[in-house]
This record gives sequence, C-alpha cells and structure tokens, in this order.
Amino acid sequence: MLKKILYTTFLLSCVCALSAQEYRQSVFLQVDNDLYFGRDKYYSSGIIVGYSKSLGNDFIFNKRPDETLQLDLKAGHLIFTPGDIDATDTRFFDRPFAGWLFVEAGLSKASENSILRSSLEIGLTGNASFGEDIQVWYHRILGIEEKPSWQDQIPGELLANFKPSFIYSEVLNDMTFLDFVSNGSLGTKDIFAEQMFGITYGRRNQLRESSAFGMMGTSAKPEFFGFFRAGYRFVGHDTFLEGSPLNDHAKFTVDPKEHLFKIDAGAHFNIGKQLFSAAYHFNTKSSEREDAHYFLEIVYRIRF
Repeated sequence: MLKKILYTTFLLSCVCALSAQEYRQSVFLQVDNDLYFGRDKYYSSGIIVGYSKSLGNDFIFNKRPDETLQLDLKAGHLIFTPGDIDATDTRFFDRPFAGWLFVEAGLSKASENSILRSSLEIGLTGNASFGEDIQVWYHRILGIEEKPSWQDQIPGELLANFKPSFIYSEVLNDMTFLDFVSNGSLGTKDIFAEQMFGITYGRRNQLRESSAFGMMGTSAKPEFFGFFRAGYRFVGHDTFLEGSPLNDHAKFTVDPKEHLFKIDAGAHFNIGKQLFSAAYHFNTKSSEREDAHYFLEIVYRIRF
C-alpha cells in the first residue's frame, strides 16, 4: 500500500513539474500537399520551416505582464501547377505554373482570448524560385511518370507583402470556443481580405499560453482539440494567377475569382516538448478555369 502511495505521489509530482515548465523557443516543419487525395494540381505542395521565440520585453508591440509576445522567422517553398502538368500548350492550361521561394518575419501579441499578428513576407518567383527543378526532382524520386512542363511559368520577380491578422476566441465553456479569424495581405504578391468563423472543441489553454493559431505555446500543459472554420475571402490581386501588378512580362495568365469560400478543419495535439497538428483546407475555385481545391497541412513542432 505504501509503495502505491509513493508511486502515485511521484507521478503527481512529475505532472506538476511538467505543467509548471514554460517554453521560450521552438522550431517547426510544415508540409502541405494534395497528393494525399490523389491530386497534383493548383496549390500542389509547400514546405515551410520556422523558428519561434517568446520575447520577454517590448518589441514594436507593447507587452503587458498578462500577454505573450512571439517572434516568428520562416522560410519556405510553394509550388502551383495547372491540372494537366505535362501539357506544353497553354491553351489547355487552367492556370499558370508558379514557384514561390520566400522568407517571412512576424510578430504576435497574445492575450487571454485574442492574438494580434503582423508579418512581412519577401520572396522570388520564376526560375529563381527553383519551382521547376524541385518538382521535377520530386516526381522522379517518387516514380511519377508525368513530367511537369513548366511552360510559360510566372516569370521571375522580387515580391513583398505585409500580412496583418487578428484572432478573437470567445470561451463558451471549458471545452468549447467560438473563433473569429481576420486575415489580410497587401503587396506585390497578392492582395486579399479574409474573414473566418469557427468552433474549437477540446482541451485548449488560454491563447497567451496555447499552441493554437500558429503560436508555439509557452505552457507545458497538454492540449488536444479539434476545430472547424468556414469563411470568405475577397481577392484583389494574385500574382500566381495574373502575374505581377508592376509589369506584363507573364506570357500566360488567368483572371482570379474575386470571391472565394473556404473551409478549414483539423486536429491539434501537444504534450511536453512536442506538438502535432493536421488540417484539411478547402476553397472554391480560384479562377474560372479551375475546379475547387483542397489539400492537407501537417505540422510538427518541438519546443525548448
């Protein structure tokens, strides 16, 4: 009996120590792809790596004692392709080929139930993005017979965007949260305004301690929750479809749809240093020639 009491006491002590621990830094890997659904078109793939750090002092944003301030640094590569990737006649394309090689720096301020975020993204399109090289190599490694032609891809440009975001989460009870997510983008890459509404159900910490919505999660308290969101995006410009707003160098372009409807759904789990999440993303067609599109996002983060 005494052994059981001592063992239980030891386990409770470990759990309390783990819960009291706070993390200040993290690294993550995000992989987006539509191959999980037997597709290979439109937003075909994305690989993003990043580093996050919780800041102790004011930096651009003023930080109160009950708030978390987080710096995010990212680098990534995205590939966009038409539905018929081995075609060479653009008359049969439903969108242009496009590659995007970018870096991004962002700052987030999180309180108990809201997050304010600002990011600056800079990157390259065209041959300098290595979109063709990476996709051809990737197909060869996987033994995919179709060889992407990359005919008349969106030409090389240096593009920059400012991306603000605001998230508010209303606590309905200990396990249920009502979420409002506002995203925007303004620059030479794309211009859009987006509003998402949704619900989160499960064990989730207060936003200033949580690893939801791209935060690293400073608290070691475990989280496990699922979410569903739906919303609308107004598109003012999309360089990956219509070329740069600064010139008309692109040989083949299509007009983007101004009105998109979106659905996001997924699950999120973290315990100790490790975090896993998977999300399904759906949007109505981005141009008149395209179909609706969907892909899976998988994220692994380790905190220290």
